[in-house]
Amino acid sequence: MSIGDKLKILKISLEDGAEAAAKKSQSLVEYSELSISMASCKKKIDEVYLKIGERIYRDFKEGDLNISNIREILEYCTEINELERELKKLKKKMLKLKNKKECRSCGRLIEKKAQYCDRCGCKQ
Repeated sequence: MSIGDKLKILKISLEDGAEAAAKKSQSLVEYSELSISMASCKKKIDEVYLKIGERIYRDFKEGDLNISNIREILEYCTEINELERELKKLKKKMLKLKNKKECRSCGRLIEKKAQYCDRCGCKQ
């Protein structure tokens, strides 16, 4: 094999390695962005829970806890539902990125093509 052939092989190897590194890097960036979005979503949900509790306690303390005050609480609950839907979408994207799925029975992350869960044995 000539030096020219060896250099061509080396060049191809380096290009393939650089391409693989770029893909891994992009995947890591996407995963990080999804993680940050999920954490933000969870924080917003916790904030809305806090608002609900504060509202109920304030009404209780003022002696004004009744069914007519429920409208604002229902709006908060609707906001939580929307945030949970967004969280579910983000989680689905993250699982796709990791090539994983959740076991239907126990929730463990398993390989996307797995036929059975390696924790509980549930058929997928």
